[in-house]
Parts: sequence; C-alpha cells; structure tokens
Amino acid sequence: MKIAVACESLSLQKALELFLAHHVVPLKKCDIVIVDTMPKNKNIRYFFIGNEENAHLHKPFSKAQLILALQKHYKRYIAPRKEQRNTQPSLTILEQKIEALTKEYQNNLLHIIREHYETDKKATN
Repeated sequence: MKIAVACESLSLQKALELFLAHHVVPLKKCDIVIVDTMPKNKNIRYFFIGNEENAHLHKPFSKAQLILALQKHYKRYIAPRKEQRNTQPSLTILEQKIEALTKEYQNNLLHIIREHYETDKKATN
C-alpha cells in the first residue's frame, strides 16, 4: 500500500507521516491520498480524515485504527481496480507462454514419431 499525505493541518500531516513512514511515497506514485479536507473531486484514492459524517476515519484516532481503516479502504476500493488492470496483460502473457510450450511439445512429439517410423523402416529394409 503506497500512501501520500496531503493535509492542511501540519501537525496531522507530520503525525501521519510518522505513523505511516514505511508506506509514504510521493503523490504521483501513491495508491491512496490521505486528506483532512474533503476535495470536491470525490475520487476513491482520497482517504478523508475529519469529524464530518462522510469521513473515512474520525478524529481522534490511534495508529492501529488508522492502519485498519486504510487497509479496509485499500481492499474495498483500490485492490480490485489494480487487479482488473493487471489481469488482462498477465493473462495474455500466460496464454502466449502456454501456446509456446504446447507448440514445442507438439514439435518434440512429431520428431519422436518420425524417428520411430524411420528406424522401423530401416530395420525392415
């Protein structure tokens, strides 16, 4: 889980960066953006912390509550979309690998059959 923190409250910003030190990345590389003011664009990437009713996490909160809420948000919204994006290309690659192996197996099998009949033909002559 890659997280960016973009809070107006500097104290909340620093606390979140300390709590999530191993997960914090630049905004362009993140899966989730933690904010303390709800943006007008209600993108699923935003994780809103505040006292409003629509907040994903209400203040005050503990580190454990934060991490559990982020994991829940990630599993519910972010992970399924990542899987959708990753499934199609990997399926194509898998199909190509299976096709190549099948072709190789078929060629080997035909080679063995030809060798068998050629040695059989030589033995009868």
